[in-house]
Amino acid sequence: MSNRRVKEKTGKVKEGLGWATGDRQVEAEGHLEHRKAEEGEEDVRLDEREVKAEERRVRRSHGDMD
Repeated sequence: MSNRRVKEKTGKVKEGLGWATGDRQVEAEGHLEHRKAEEGEEDVRLDEREVKAEERRVRRSHGDMD
Protein backbone atom coordinates (compact mmCIF):
# COMPACT_ATOMS: atom_id res chain seq x y z
CA MET A 1 0.00 0.00 0.00
CA SER A 2 1.41 3.39 -0.96
CA ASN A 3 2.18 6.08 1.59
CA ARG A 4 -0.57 8.22 0.08
CA ARG A 5 -3.16 5.46 0.57
CA VAL A 6 -2.04 4.98 4.17
CA LYS A 7 -2.52 8.71 4.82
CA GLU A 8 -5.96 8.59 3.19
CA LYS A 9 -7.04 5.65 5.33
CA THR A 10 -5.58 7.15 8.50
CA GLY A 11 -7.48 10.37 7.89
CA LYS A 12 -10.71 8.47 7.28
CA VAL A 13 -10.26 6.45 10.50
CA LYS A 14 -9.55 9.62 12.47
CA GLU A 15 -12.62 11.27 10.96
CA GLY A 16 -14.77 8.29 11.96
CA LEU A 17 -13.33 8.19 15.45
CA GLY A 18 -14.10 11.88 15.91
CA TRP A 19 -17.65 11.33 14.67
CA ALA A 20 -18.20 8.34 16.94
CA THR A 21 -16.91 10.12 20.04
CA GLY A 22 -18.50 13.48 19.26
CA ASP A 23 -15.07 15.13 19.08
CA ARG A 24 -15.65 17.53 16.20
CA GLN A 25 -12.04 18.75 16.17
CA VAL A 26 -10.69 15.21 15.64
CA GLU A 27 -13.37 14.62 13.01
CA ALA A 28 -12.37 17.82 11.21
CA GLU A 29 -8.66 16.97 11.37
CA GLY A 30 -9.34 13.52 9.95
CA HIS A 31 -11.43 14.94 7.13
CA LEU A 32 -8.71 17.43 6.19
CA GLU A 33 -5.95 14.81 6.35
CA HIS A 34 -7.98 12.45 4.19
CA ARG A 35 -8.79 15.15 1.64
CA LYS A 36 -5.19 16.38 1.41
CA ALA A 37 -3.87 12.85 0.91
CA GLU A 38 -6.58 12.12 -1.66
CA GLU A 39 -5.56 15.26 -3.57
CA GLY A 40 -2.01 13.96 -3.65
CA GLU A 41 -0.41 16.31 -1.15
CA GLU A 42 2.71 14.74 0.32
CA ASP A 43 2.67 16.94 3.41
CA VAL A 44 -0.63 16.61 5.24
CA ARG A 45 0.36 18.73 8.23
CA LEU A 46 -2.53 20.91 9.28
CA ASP A 47 -2.67 24.59 9.99
CA GLU A 48 -4.66 25.54 13.11
CA ARG A 49 -6.78 28.02 11.14
CA GLU A 50 -7.82 25.45 8.56
CA VAL A 51 -8.69 22.97 11.32
CA LYS A 52 -10.88 25.56 13.08
CA ALA A 53 -12.63 26.44 9.80
CA GLU A 54 -13.25 22.76 9.05
CA GLU A 55 -14.43 22.18 12.61
CA ARG A 56 -17.03 24.95 12.17
CA ARG A 57 -18.16 23.32 8.91
CA VAL A 58 -18.42 19.92 10.60
CA ARG A 59 -20.35 21.39 13.55
CA ARG A 60 -22.81 23.10 11.17
CA SER A 61 -23.29 19.86 9.23
CA HIS A 62 -24.18 18.07 12.48
CA GLY A 63 -26.50 20.86 13.59
CA ASP A 64 -24.24 21.75 16.52
CA MET A 65 -24.38 25.45 15.65
CA ASP A 66 -26.52 27.83 13.65
